[in-house]
Amino acid sequence: ERRCADEILWTTEAAPARWLAETGLALDPRGFLRVDAALRAVGREDVFAAGDTIAFDPGPIPRSGVYSVRAGPVLADNIRAVLTGHRLRPYRPQRDALYIVATGEPYAIATRNGLTVEGAWVWRWKDWIDRRFMRRFNELPEMTQAPTGPASPLADTQALREISAIAMRCGGCGAKVGATVLTRALGAIEPAPNPDVLVGLDAPDDAAVVDTGGPQLSVHTVDYFRAIVDDPYRFGMIAANHALGDLYAMGAEPHTALAIATVPYGLEAKVEADLAAMMAGANDVLREAGCALVGGHTSEGAELSLGFALNGLVARDRILRKEGLR
Repeated sequence: ERRCADEILWTTEAAPARWLAETGLALDPRGFLRVDAALRAVGREDVFAAGDTIAFDPGPIPRSGVYSVRAGPVLADNIRAVLTGHRLRPYRPQRDALYIVATGEPYAIATRNGLTVEGAWVWRWKDWIDRRFMRRFNELPEMTQAPTGPASPLADTQALREISAIAMRCGGCGAKVGATVLTRALGAIEPAPNPDVLVGLDAPDDAAVVDTGGPQLSVHTVDYFRAIVDDPYRFGMIAANHALGDLYAMGAEPHTALAIATVPYGLEAKVEADLAAMMAGANDVLREAGCALVGGHTSEGAELSLGFALNGLVARDRILRKEGLR
């Protein structure tokens, strides 16, 4: 007999990543990574794991986001403990968890301890829970100075935070390498001699200046940095303005521009949309400045980035440099 259905749901459970079988780590019969109570891989001192990929040796736990999130702090603490020589703490999963599933509209179904409820109010409940959780990552508290001492785990934590702070980088100001590091790195570089180069690598100015024999000097600069805003169009505007600033600082008028763009790996339509929006924003700024975009180069990379190689022109007696200020 033929039967019809309003909805068909095909639900599957979590499966282990196939590459785990090639690691030599201890796995359970289904291929999940076996971990002990401290979330450390069985038989290893230097491998930790949490989430859907693990088989928790002390006892089975559901493979759901609730348990993965709760295991996160224990995982972080134990990795830190191994690095600082402190004792590991066990992960104690909760006995039961609340599950709320939205149905696509302002309506949801919730279950816990065998009790099930549904309705629009459940959706609002889920929305409140989700937003409260995400606020923890957007509204960060001020860091306080931890007490120090030879045997204080908090002191080690503070030291790790300070090390992490060193690795943090600003995306603004071109995300440049520091001047001291740059000077040392380029100190041994000797460019080919060229009498036409009036301002070159040895000068701390904003752009290079070349004498091409005409009534005006040619000014060259290159500027490149990663996205500091989420809107590709607005980022394109910022990047173009940032690059043009080097020409203006030398007293030059923009002439031509070559773009160099990096877009993240992704679906072709997404890559196309981001690149088009970014270049449209940049070109709007360049056109307003009378600077012709004449070409460039694109590549795929980890994050959205944009830069320009610009040419400008300045009268011989109007060039501005960092020296000679009156």
